[in-house]
Amino acid sequence: MIKFLRWTAYITGLIAVYLAGLYTTQILQIPTQPTNFADTTSAIAALVAVIIATVTITNWKQSKIQEDSYQLIKNYVAEMVLLETTVMEILMEIRSISPLPGNLVPSQAFVTETFQNFDTLQKSLSKVHRQLHQTKSELPFWGSELTPTHEDLHNRLSDELYNFGLVASCLRNNLHNYFTNGMSTINQVTQEYEKLEQYFYSIQNILAVRKASKMSDIFTMGN
Repeated sequence: MIKFLRWTAYITGLIAVYLAGLYTTQILQIPTQPTNFADTTSAIAALVAVIIATVTITNWKQSKIQEDSYQLIKNYVAEMVLLETTVMEILMEIRSISPLPGNLVPSQAFVTETFQNFDTLQKSLSKVHRQLHQTKSELPFWGSELTPTHEDLHNRLSDELYNFGLVASCLRNNLHNYFTNGMSTINQVTQEYEKLEQYFYSIQNILAVRKASKMSDIFTMGN
């Protein structure tokens, strides 16, 4: 319906300009020569060409904007997937050296390597978290936005990611103290790990809503 109205407006505008030219010619009594069939056909062809060119350019611009909007949406979803993967890897790395039931006592070399992996993953998590927020803030510029439900989920996810990163850093420090000088106890480490798991499952639950949704449930697209 909107496209039809846009076409109608273009055609009406061009016809109005054409008629205005004829009217002006008659009022000012500008000398004109009789037109023939070829002249009329050329004029009509030129008018049609202008209409087609105008509509084509406008449709191309709208299509390009929509294409950029879809790309931004795909970036947002890809960043959520990367966040989920990174959070899971952080939990697995930290769990492998935590003094939990069933875990063997790790070697110092394994602990050192795990801390290095953990630090890299933490930086990656922070970076992707910022990217997700930036991508979300760019959506309205391209005519898209999150639906109210997923706007709320985005904010909750952001809070839980912050809490997860904070607790993960505290647990990393406690584990470092535990393995180097015994300043942290098993109870301290266990409590921090349980907190980390709680935030992990909270993040998983939020991300599960996205997986169970269609694109139209998550994003609204402008015309």
